[in-house]
Amino acid sequence: MLPLDTTQQLTRGNPLRTRAFLEYLNPAAGIYTAVLEEAGNIQMVGQITHRGGSRLAHTAFIAPGRAIFSPLLPTMMDHLTAQAGEWSAHHLLADADEHSQYFDALRRAGFAVYAWQRVWKYQPGDGASALTAYPGAEAEWQPAEEVDVIAVRSLAQSLVPALVQPVEGLFEQRPRGLLIRQQGRLVGYTEMVQGSEGLWLQPFIHPETENVPGLLMSLLRLIGRKCSTRVYISVRSYQAWIESALEELPVFASPRQALLVRHLAVLQKEPASVTLPTFETARIKTGPVARSRSHEEGMI
Repeated sequence: MLPLDTTQQLTRGNPLRTRAFLEYLNPAAGIYTAVLEEAGNIQMVGQITHRGGSRLAHTAFIAPGRAIFSPLLPTMMDHLTAQAGEWSAHHLLADADEHSQYFDALRRAGFAVYAWQRVWKYQPGDGASALTAYPGAEAEWQPAEEVDVIAVRSLAQSLVPALVQPVEGLFEQRPRGLLIRQQGRLVGYTEMVQGSEGLWLQPFIHPETENVPGLLMSLLRLIGRKCSTRVYISVRSYQAWIESALEELPVFASPRQALLVRHLAVLQKEPASVTLPTFETARIKTGPVARSRSHEEGMI
């Protein structure tokens, strides 16, 4: 299996494992699994996920991993893209290590790079003592509240390039992470996703913020007091100054990843006859394990 959603992989583990799958049994979450057969043999399995009302769907995985190099990959991705369109999603996302062969395969299947990211790993039990060597920030991180929505989005808009904002999930949901102020002004916000396998952080920090290493150290200290799971910090390419601050802390960097998007055409619900030669020898059917045609129908 080739995972293509880094957040899901690091916070919930292998999506085919029972424990990870049960975390997705949520009426607000859509899961769609497709099986591509040829001559009666399963050639490829693909899955996408989507949360109700979101403009974004995410490719969860392609299995087996070698299927990413199959000439049938565009057929599978076209099918999954059509399902994302039925959910009213505008964009289908995927993650790939920039030097991997499957990065090129996804590009050929219609995906384009919209940003890059590096994921930094912190283990509270291993690195907690090392944090004491760094001076912390004077202010403390606080949970974001309803009254902070405008301030958080204004901060994100000042940091995220305009072309990237349509595919950045923060702009379509209520902030549910932690924020920090300096001299009464919001200078940092961290989006959080928690699962059974780890905690995912995506910080948004203004480049003029004072003592960014201390600010991040205070964040890790706070999290270390409340959880013992691995912590992963995603730093996007448009916030490179955060990486230089993390290099001073007891965290470990992964290889850089490409963040990919396949834009969906506007869905026109108009009946039409279409001939698809590709499907003469290959047919796609949906598996009963994790299928969701719409959020209203629920999980099957």
